[in-house]
Amino acid sequence: MIRPRLRNALLCALAAMVLSLLAQDAWAGQAGNAEEVRRGFKHSQHLLIDGAVHSDPLFLSSPKIKEVMLEFMRGQALSTTRIALAPLKFTQVKSAAN
Repeated sequence: MIRPRLRNALLCALAAMVLSLLAQDAWAGQAGNAEEVRRGFKHSQHLLIDGAVHSDPLFLSSPKIKEVMLEFMRGQALSTTRIALAPLKFTQVKSAAN
């Protein structure tokens, strides 16, 4: 069993070495800030996606998201750090009584 102090030191060292792309939607900024998390990741970049939702269609909602992810994986600087998606469209559901 690793002692807590040693475990924390190992995790900090690992976080400092890992290349990290932190993708965050604007709504999540209310719950936590990726910039705060980035402090522990020396080699990180931050992508803010306005209008993002937490589901598989996120990556299909804009080709720019995939482009930025590939730039990151190639070790390139991100061409943008903010992507605005089209607003969600809601459909009114009619009840069976109508």
